Amino acid sequence: MDRRDLLRGVAAAAPLAGCLEFGSSASTRDGRVTVSADVPADLDVVVEPAVLTEPVEESPTRIRLTLRNTARRTRTFNFGVPAPFQGGSARTDGTELLFLDDEEAGVNPLPENYYIPDEREGGCWVANHTKLSFNAVGNLKNSLAASESVSNDYVLLATETSDCPVEGTFRFTFEIPLEEAIVRETDDNGYVTNVEYPTWDLVVTFDPSS
Repeated sequence: MDRRDLLRGVAAAAPLAGCLEFGSSASTRDGRVTVSADVPADLDVVVEPAVLTEPVEESPTRIRLTLRNTARRTRTFNFGVPAPFQGGSARTDGTELLFLDDEEAGVNPLPENYYIPDEREGGCWVANHTKLSFNAVGNLKNSLAASESVSNDYVLLATETSDCPVEGTFRFTFEIPLEEAIVRETDDNGYVTNVEYPTWDLVVTFDPSS
């Protein structure tokens, strides 16, 4: 069976741990892995993290992120690909983890450039390469009605130079692509020189292996 088909099957069978506790600061857990989201309270946006699988022989850690519009009106989000969030990285001591779209869409579309390995190495799921782009591919304006959400699944992979097995707490920072929350800097002529979105943090903790 192909690894990507196996991952889909594992995700379909896995319960969403802690699904009744979802919220900006709620934690969810599966085995060794705990995740939580730290989102600015004044944005009327909730990020709901869920652990789909912990790192096992058959698959790396997989996490689902859901962004929900909790305002009482429709709002515009400037999503890239994949929505709602692109990739990122975080480091703790000697370990760097990559947080990547589990379908490898938009960043490395050719099979020979896939960054998700077919098997783990030395007890860790290690990325095939680290020449990754975390920039949005495209700019998809997407209107979300009140309580409407968008989700995507991601994997966590160690870099080739990281310690193994992975332990500790990792903090990933992502932008919230909310159109109305953009901060634009302009020069003396009124031209926009910089655009910034508010950010939120995903906190992932790996307990020591038993």
